[in-house]
Amino acid sequence: MDAGFLRLCAYETFLRRHPEHIGELRVLDRRTDRNISCAHSTDLYPGFTLAVKDTIDPELARRLALALYSMPPTEEGMRWDVPTNFSRVDELLKGLRIGPWEYLNEPPLKEFILDNHPWFILAAAIFLGLILHGWRTERIASRRGEQVRDLMQRDLVHAERLEHMQRAGVVSQLSSLFAHEVKEPLANASRHAQGLVRELEQGTADPAKMTEVVERIVEETDRASEIVERVRAYAKGQGRKRERIRVDYLMNECVRVWRLYTPKPVTSSVKLSDPDLEIIGCGFELGVAFLNLLKNAREAVAGQEKPYVSFSCRTEDGRAVFEVADSGTPPTDELLGRLGAPASSARGLGLGLSIVTNIVESHGGTIAFERGPGGLLTGLLVRVTLPLPSSEKPEGES
Repeated sequence: MDAGFLRLCAYETFLRRHPEHIGELRVLDRRTDRNISCAHSTDLYPGFTLAVKDTIDPELARRLALALYSMPPTEEGMRWDVPTNFSRVDELLKGLRIGPWEYLNEPPLKEFILDNHPWFILAAAIFLGLILHGWRTERIASRRGEQVRDLMQRDLVHAERLEHMQRAGVVSQLSSLFAHEVKEPLANASRHAQGLVRELEQGTADPAKMTEVVERIVEETDRASEIVERVRAYAKGQGRKRERIRVDYLMNECVRVWRLYTPKPVTSSVKLSDPDLEIIGCGFELGVAFLNLLKNAREAVAGQEKPYVSFSCRTEDGRAVFEVADSGTPPTDELLGRLGAPASSARGLGLGLSIVTNIVESHGGTIAFERGPGGLLTGLLVRVTLPLPSSEKPEGES
């Protein structure tokens, strides 16, 4: 083919993925528009359009609108928006003489009227009778339109507020995790340095031992620096690469950091059916998710005489099944129902639950809530299922 049509930004996306073809394709009659960064040479038309019929429940429609407007833009900058002008679509249909303009392909209007003038007289009489009704309907529609616009404006404000809260929740999780992660190596380095100063003051410092202590200080500061760089990379969107993760390391690391969060002793157990089990994903994100679930379990058993939290993993039907359970109060049916809502604040889960759900779903997994099996685990049980490497491959793996 000599020429063809592409959707907006497909040209740039293709060249980014296949730079070897740069120079082989060119845009014909390229237009300039400071509001559109991608090349285009024709009028632009709306993409997918969703409309709600009057038979749909208004609350469902509102939740759908919030969900769509909260979705982040695609890599080409595409996002859902409220349509305001379809005039270009109407002009295109008119030029093609299709849809509502298909009648332009029929015989001339004058000949058609002469052949059917009795019907036109009747139609004119009916039309005059409907003028008053049309005026009244227009007034009603205008008032309804104002009401709809007010409702949509409020929903947009709520959506922006929800998006802001989501970002704030993620920043809070990163800040808290960073503070606890970096605390340990800095504390170790401080203790080594204090011990070295004490020996120097007493004159008992041995050169070989001094070298060993200094090397330990360097190791701990390097570890702290690595943690800082890892968190900074993630915050900039550079730390989300999917890779193979050893489940035993992931679980033990989450429990280690979780214990730093826990001021009072909480009995816990970590059970893994296969010590060599691996999953695919972003270790940083999954760590945030499981830390949230472990912290929620700790809050559920606060104040108990013998608090207990269980963290386990097994394989089932080609998927890794993680379970976090506690010895807290059994959840009610109402609570279990509300835990499925992203904005739920039940038992202090709040935005933490929304973050966990987003992370799990972005990894192709699911999350479910139910009562514990009994015995020590009488409280809430959270089950997270993630695909195993056999059904998903990390970036860069052939």
